[in-house]
Amino acid sequence: MKTAVEWLIDELYKQGISLYTPELIEQAKEMEHEQMETTWNNAIDAELKDKWQSFDQFHNQTFKSE
Repeated sequence: MKTAVEWLIDELYKQGISLYTPELIEQAKEMEHEQMETTWNNAIDAELKDKWQSFDQFHNQTFKSE
């Protein structure tokens, strides 16, 4: 299974777009990993505390900046 970052890299490559470097790819993958880890940890916390009413509420509070 591909991550969203891997999918995007493949799609850009198919379209002949190569505006990225291996360093940027690795940085994006690390950022995605950290986001997934945060999601995992928050899901565990939410299960224990009933912190959010829905995924949308969790997502908006966790990932959307003002």
